[in-house]
Amino acid sequence: MDDSGAIWEFLGSVSRLLPQGHVLDGTAAQARYGDNTIGIHRFIPGAVSPVSRDHVVDIVKLSRRLEVPLYPVSTGRNSGYGDANPVTDGCIVVDLSSMRRIIELDETAGLVTVEPGVTQGMLRAYLDERDLKFLCPVTGAGPDCSLIGNALERGFGITPYADHFLSMMSLEAVLPDGRLYVPPLAELGCRAADRAFKWGVGPFLDGIFSQGAFGIVTQMTIALARTPERVEAFFFGLKQLSAATATTLMYLEVVSAILLGYFVLDEPITWNILLGGSFIVTSSYLISRLNKKN
Repeated sequence: MDDSGAIWEFLGSVSRLLPQGHVLDGTAAQARYGDNTIGIHRFIPGAVSPVSRDHVVDIVKLSRRLEVPLYPVSTGRNSGYGDANPVTDGCIVVDLSSMRRIIELDETAGLVTVEPGVTQGMLRAYLDERDLKFLCPVTGAGPDCSLIGNALERGFGITPYADHFLSMMSLEAVLPDGRLYVPPLAELGCRAADRAFKWGVGPFLDGIFSQGAFGIVTQMTIALARTPERVEAFFFGLKQLSAATATTLMYLEVVSAILLGYFVLDEPITWNILLGGSFIVTSSYLISRLNKKN
């Protein structure tokens, strides 16, 4: 069977598993996922969008049998870390954005378990609707960025838990043969302990799924920082960037105990985080622009 025959069989079989509209042919997939910011154009023969972990298992097993390569994305909007355009030609895009469950939030421990389609905006809305006093681990990628996608790419944010993969406590993934990976503590039946203790027992295997192609992550538990009593954003400008290091270290000695974030940013990203409560080093030109706009 040639590649095109395998791809048509794959898409046809998956279309019988998924709801209508969750399988795209090459033309539709190219239009939706082909654009990118670096000018690279890939041939995308199709795309599938599962809505459950069981769907992912079936898709992976089918792709293995037919030797059809897959390229999974959470939402494809992890700006600054990658996009939905595959790294090689001929990959079927597996779009996980339809897997949108916030499975559990432990208010005592501050742990939330989500699927790949849950975005920064969705979690923020979930917390606000329930008046839960936690910070959403946001980045400059915007509200449509997947929490899991950003964590797997070792994203950096503007809450006290700034390293998003470090705040990842546990995950589940579908392996290339269709088996399900769960961390050792969860395998032993200690699921609550597994979610609360990142390192578990034995070798830390969760890490192979970070910037790796060893499986498709379908669930993740993330630690959330609690909302502080007060959050302030403030800026200072420097005439020369070379002075930033010494000046910043001086201020960090004074405020490090209460500091949520510190960034050197350009104007668009600065506007993105103005409501985030961060310590920002920027240019005097930008300060004048911000003053004029306010």
